[in-house]
Amino acid sequence: MEVDAYELRDIVNTAFQKEFKFDGFSVETCRSMVALMDVDQSGKLGFDEFKTLWNDLRLWKTVFKKYDSDKSGNFNSYELRQALNAVGFRVNNKIFSCLVMRYATREGIIEFDDYVLCCVRLKTVFETFKAQPKDGQGKATFSQEEFLQTIIYV
Repeated sequence: MEVDAYELRDIVNTAFQKEFKFDGFSVETCRSMVALMDVDQSGKLGFDEFKTLWNDLRLWKTVFKKYDSDKSGNFNSYELRQALNAVGFRVNNKIFSCLVMRYATREGIIEFDDYVLCCVRLKTVFETFKAQPKDGQGKATFSQEEFLQTIIYV
């Protein structure tokens, strides 16, 4: 009862496209979803991991719909900032600019799939940071191997 990124894509696209109009999740987004929840790094999600991911996806979809103020089916950067804050991702302006450059189209539009990918990666980074030992100033300590593993499998 485990699913890989391709099976996950079929499941989430079938479910989300019934109630929400978008082009579907890319394989890359689904790979990142698996990596987020895949504690044992098997490349697959078990039922409990899937259930946790499903709850995150439902929250992110609800927030997307709420902050898509012009009902366009996508975000501009202002809507993205509000949505990220609403799901608990607070970032400074420099990091936010990097997110917009990374996840927006040339016209500054963020599609639902890109928004979810952004949320998945932010959650992964925040959780990885929280799990690492900290020095007296609250800075996390990573070995080179830990850092590479975190960056590569996101």
